[in-house]
Amino acid sequence: MVGKFFVVATPIGNLKDISQRFLETISASDIIFCEDTRETRKLLNFFDIKKNLHSFHQQSDFSKILFFEKELKNGKNISYIVDAGTPCISDPGWKLVNKAREVGSFIEAIPGPSSLTTFFSISGIPYSKFTFLGFLKKRGFVKEILDILKIVPCVIFFENKFRIKKVLEEIKIKSKLNLNFSIGRELTKLNQEIISGEIQNFDFDKIIKKGEFIVGVFLPKK
Repeated sequence: MVGKFFVVATPIGNLKDISQRFLETISASDIIFCEDTRETRKLLNFFDIKKNLHSFHQQSDFSKILFFEKELKNGKNISYIVDAGTPCISDPGWKLVNKAREVGSFIEAIPGPSSLTTFFSISGIPYSKFTFLGFLKKRGFVKEILDILKIVPCVIFFENKFRIKKVLEEIKIKSKLNLNFSIGRELTKLNQEIISGEIQNFDFDKIIKKGEFIVGVFLPKK
C-alpha cells in the first residue's frame, strides 16, 4: 500500500499558533521532508518530537524526489513542512505533491498560519484582488510590478532585510504613479510591525532592517 503524504503548515513566528492536527500528523509520520533540517529540528525538539528528517529546497536534486517516491511506495507516511508558514507557496513543494499524486498517494493539507493571509488581514489594503510574486527577481522587478498594476490593483511580495530599502527606493524612483504601500515585519512575533504610507512621500530610512518582510504595493482607492 502506498503511504500518505501530508502538506503541513507551521507557525510563522509565535509557537502558540501550532495546531493540534500539526502535532498529531507529524507524530504519526515516518519521514519529514523539510526546508532546513536545523530549523525543523528546533521546532520538533520544542514539542519533544523525534523524527527522521530529510531536507528539500530549491537546490535539491532529483535524487531527493526519487527517494521520496521510493519511500511512499514502501508504505511510509511522509509530511512536508517549511521553516515558517504554509508550504508550496514560495518553495518547490509542488514537485512532491505532483510526485505523490503520480504514485497514487493520498494527499492531505494540514492548514495553518500563512504570512500572506496574516499580513493581508491587517495591512489595510482596500482590495480583494492582488498578485503575489513571492521573492522578487534581482533585476527588472519594478517593471514587472508596474506592468501587473495595470491589470490588478495590488502586488504583494516577500523581501529580506538586506534588500528591503533598496527595493522600495527603486520603486519610488522609477515609478511615475502615486502608489501606496504596506509593510509587515516579524509577523506574530514580539516585534511585529505594520508600516503604511505613500511611496513617494515616505522616508524608507525609518524602516528597521531586522527580520523578515512582506510588502504590498497598491494603487490608491478611488
